[in-house]
Parts: sequence; C-alpha cells; structure tokens
Amino acid sequence: MICKHTFTKSAALLLAFGMLQAFADTMPYKGTATLCFVGAIPPVVKHADEDGVSKVSNLVSLYYIQTAPAGAVSSPGLVNGWELLTSDMVITGEEYRLDWTGVLTPTAYAGTPGTALEEMASIETKDLSTLSGTWQGTGELIGTRVDYVLTIIPDAKPECPSEPPPQCTDIEGGCQPAEPPAVREPTVYDMSGVVY
Repeated sequence: MICKHTFTKSAALLLAFGMLQAFADTMPYKGTATLCFVGAIPPVVKHADEDGVSKVSNLVSLYYIQTAPAGAVSSPGLVNGWELLTSDMVITGEEYRLDWTGVLTPTAYAGTPGTALEEMASIETKDLSTLSGTWQGTGELIGTRVDYVLTIIPDAKPECPSEPPPQCTDIEGGCQPAEPPAVREPTVYDMSGVVY
C-alpha cells in the first residue's frame, strides 16, 4: 500500500507520534476496520464438490483502518491507513480454513518504500465474526509488532473515503467499492489491540 506524496508537517507529526508510541513502550489502541474496496476482478470460486468442500481463491480486499491510542479521541497512532488483504478460503461444512497476506501501510509511512506492517496467517475457524492476528513491521518499522482483535459490528454503516486508495493501482484490474453486487453486505469491525 504505497503512494507518492510530499512529506507534510502533519505527516511528520503523525510519524513522530506513532514512532514514539511504538518504541517507547506498549500502546493499546482502539478503532474500526472497514471493508471499503475490493478487487475489480472477482475471486475464483469453486463450489462444493462431492466431499462438500468449496474454495475461494484470490479474494482481494482493502480495509480502511482508523484507530487511536486507548483514551485518546482524535490523536491518530501507528495503526491507521489502508490494509491490502489477499486471501484464500476453503469451506468444509461449517468450518473455514483461511490463508491470507495482509499489508497495512500506516498513513504516516505512505510513500516510503518497504515500510509496512504485514502478516501471513493460516487459521481454521467456525466463526468469522471474530478474528485476531499480528502484524510485523518492515522497513523503518522492523522490530515493531502489532496485535489485533477484530469483532464484526452487526448492521454498522460503513464510512469510507470516496476515492480509492493508492494500492488500487497495484492490483490487477484495479478495485471497486465494496458494495452490492460486488459484496453481499458492507463489513465493519470493531478493532482493538496493542502496539509493541
């Protein structure tokens, strides 16, 4: 999730705040993760075979993440920006096996090569309403770890930027808003965790 832009004073303040919080000690945070855009090329779907196994491959999602340190109302921290998530799913009965790569480019680091928080994960679950994981820092963020817990907010109204994120230019075919018919329903997660 990289874009080119000039380094502004506000970005410098954001960078300084995020770095101080990330490296001084642990920083709890809270906010939301909203599915705002999806890849324009639909995922490959293989419907259930005789074994009852369905597969979804190359599902591309872009989540708009907005959080603040616990107790702060408007001060943004490190866990803000766009996450580009590419995932595969195997569905057997009521059980899901998910494999994904998620790359969050914090707003303060947009435009800096190789700096992101990324995760490669594989989980099995029967409940997709709650997920958890860990991003590891790259580039200037090496040594930073961000744990997160996501819990879906039923009937939440998504608040998404109208302009697609810069990451859309890196996706084959570009992206489109995450709204019907591209997705069944918008998804908003309550998000909380700790930056280490």
